[in-house]
Amino acid sequence: MKKVTKYLKKTFLLLLIAYSFNGFIHAINLDDGRIDPFDQIEDFESVVYIKIGNAVCTGAVINSRTILTAAHCLIEGEEAEIFTGNEINDDSIKLETTSFVKLPEDRRYIGFNGASYDMALISLKKPLKDITPLSLNPSLPTLNSEVFISGFGLHGTGSIPDQDFDSKKRWGKNVLSIISKESSVVGFATLSDTPDKTILGFSFDENVSSLESSISLGDSGSPLLIKDGESFSIIGVASWITQSIETLSRGYGTSAGFSSIEQNSEWITLNNPLRDVVTTVDGKWSLNETWNDVYYPNNFIPSSENYNSISARYYSASINNSIDLSNTVEIDELNVSRLGNLVLNKDSSLSVLLNTHILKGNVTNNGTFASSALFVNEGSYQNENTSLFLNQIEVNKGELINNGDITAVSIDLKEGMVSGNGKFITDSFTSEGTISPGSQTNPIGTLTFSSLLESKGDLFIDLNNNNESDFIKVDKFKIDGTLTLNPLNTFYSGNSKFNIMSFEEIEGQTFTKLNLLKPNFGRLHQKVIYNDKGIDLILLNPNYESLVEKGRARSIGRHIDNFTNLTSISFQELLDQINYIESDNELSNGLESLISSNNYKYFIERIESLEGNTKQGIFISQQNYDLNSTHSKHESNINRLDINYYGLNIAYMNMEADSNSKYVKSYADSDAQEISYKLPLTFLDIILSSYKQDSRSNTSRNLLIGSSAFQAHAIKDFEIKQDSIDFAKVFDGDIGNFKLGFSYSSINLSTDPFSEILNNTTTDYVLEDVDFDFYTPHFEYSKDLSFGLNSMKIGIGYKKPIYKKNNLQMNVSLDISNEVLTLDEDLGLSEDPLTTFFISNVYRKSLFTKLSYSQKEDSEMLQLRIGYLL
Repeated sequence: MKKVTKYLKKTFLLLLIAYSFNGFIHAINLDDGRIDPFDQIEDFESVVYIKIGNAVCTGAVINSRTILTAAHCLIEGEEAEIFTGNEINDDSIKLETTSFVKLPEDRRYIGFNGASYDMALISLKKPLKDITPLSLNPSLPTLNSEVFISGFGLHGTGSIPDQDFDSKKRWGKNVLSIISKESSVVGFATLSDTPDKTILGFSFDENVSSLESSISLGDSGSPLLIKDGESFSIIGVASWITQSIETLSRGYGTSAGFSSIEQNSEWITLNNPLRDVVTTVDGKWSLNETWNDVYYPNNFIPSSENYNSISARYYSASINNSIDLSNTVEIDELNVSRLGNLVLNKDSSLSVLLNTHILKGNVTNNGTFASSALFVNEGSYQNENTSLFLNQIEVNKGELINNGDITAVSIDLKEGMVSGNGKFITDSFTSEGTISPGSQTNPIGTLTFSSLLESKGDLFIDLNNNNESDFIKVDKFKIDGTLTLNPLNTFYSGNSKFNIMSFEEIEGQTFTKLNLLKPNFGRLHQKVIYNDKGIDLILLNPNYESLVEKGRARSIGRHIDNFTNLTSISFQELLDQINYIESDNELSNGLESLISSNNYKYFIERIESLEGNTKQGIFISQQNYDLNSTHSKHESNINRLDINYYGLNIAYMNMEADSNSKYVKSYADSDAQEISYKLPLTFLDIILSSYKQDSRSNTSRNLLIGSSAFQAHAIKDFEIKQDSIDFAKVFDGDIGNFKLGFSYSSINLSTDPFSEILNNTTTDYVLEDVDFDFYTPHFEYSKDLSFGLNSMKIGIGYKKPIYKKNNLQMNVSLDISNEVLTLDEDLGLSEDPLTTFFISNVYRKSLFTKLSYSQKEDSEMLQLRIGYLL
């Protein structure tokens, strides 16, 4: 009897379910106490409206390409139309589909399909971007789990169900009360011998909760959801509903059945239109064995004849190996991982309909690359041809290399580097990282931004010493951040100008900071010039006056500062070497070397060493005058002729002088005349003399400035005049002869204007005449000796000059300066005493010979005089 009763109940339930499926469209009926069925409806945005012919079902978005629904919703030959939103009307936008496939299992029962295999997948023609998909839950839930439902269509209450169809989405709750083999609920399948699967279900009971709900006409294919935290996941798909035994309606007392995700997950994975594929080996994109799927990724849409038999295939591809692409491919998403390296060869094309993510991987495009958006994190994207992004590019700790054209709505460089020689076509480019035109092999480059460029990070500009630099061309520039200069060479010229940017518009005033990456500019100053249409960098010579302390160098530096921005190329070459001298003292010496120093000390003191003649007769002399200091050596050969008659002495001298130091070589040829007269007094010797010397000096200088040597050459004509009066008194005694004296001299030094050519730069010199006086007290002791016909004298002399003036004024026209540099030059005359040792002899009172040696400080004079006494 129990077996019969059980059989009758199962048969009745089976017939009731069959009756319930007179139509396969179900909808939600709510608890009588439900007030607002639309409250929090936004939580169910992934639940969509499906129209197939004249029938309506519900489905769920499980990814950007796939709608999950019930198999019994499919109508052969009819394409499904998908609508999103919470209310469907005539203005709602239809989403086209490309395939609608169901589980291979056909009807299981005479009156209805059953729930075990009641699943189908619909593919969308275009990826759905604005809705967050629901995830599939591959685990069986537990009994009494709280579940959620949502759908479109007829709606009503538990007591008065199925009142209206307004195409509005509603939602509700229930408690899972059925987890059972399908045969245990509706009996064994009468039309199929396929394995029995577990189905899920619940009952719609009164007085449980105001959110108690159940599906009814309009809700086939709707998801059965569980909630974990704030997220929903799908555990089942609506398949059938019973009618109440008491009311024969779909209100209180009904039960609903759902196909199980867990039971059908393998089929879903194999037939999901959006396929996640991964590379397994290095190789070509177009080889199937490169991937972990039957086919290599390339979006596929079946023909209309195969709409219900073959699923469309759309791909989300992940690159974990080195892959070459040489053909035309379209996919939905692209992910390049740490080990991934994708190269698009020439004439290839890759279209990514959604987003491209590069995470520590690399993509090199030599063909055509298109994507909705690009996200680079610690990886690199290198464009050598054409790249098109319909939305944004975001780079975070990565590198964007562009040697072609990149088009995007916006580019956001959060951290990382942009480089290359290409063009960006965007609405806006915001950089908080580094923008550096050029490449590693050729650092100097040009980047073009057909957009608003907002620089919040670092503009990294390479510069070489050929006046070439990175260049940035932009439509509108919003200036901020840092300008970093990277000198590629170790030596740069002053007054070098670099054009680093051009723009049509600019917003802002200056860079926040100027940063020099390497100290390769020496003492050059960097000045950024902000023009109306561009930005220039000028390397300026330093302020030389402030760098030195010495008076002469400081004066020269001050003078150069007046025209330092307009120097000639040749003169700038000299300054360039000075600019790289590290030592302030050496820099001072370098500045001083630009102006030729006077060497009159040698010529004036040489006059002091000349010995006049007071004896009556004719005499010739040969004199060698040497001055050897620590840094230089001067040598003179003087040939002299004296004719003296009755106290009047006329002398002619020819002087040749060589001066040599480490860096200066000079040759001077001089002619001099001297006239002196000894007054015929017995009590006092008074001698009046006048001396004139005409000289031509040919000087070559070898200037070692910094790391370079330069040549300078000058020819200088000058004249020295000296007028003197000498007073002396001789005292004869038994021990010898003493001579005490004092002389007064007046000297005039005049120099013709002359020019010096230094490194092809002409420097003109005009020296003011120098007039100065000096006094010379002197003393002499001698001893007379006689040997036969010879009368000899041996003696020593001493004299000390005292100068009242020791300087000259030199006016210099340096390089292209319109101003004259006036220098008050120290002649450097020494007041050290001159000491002379001599020995003379008169043979037969007519033949005269005298040999003398004089020394003053570092100078020496050796003289041999021979004559005939009258």
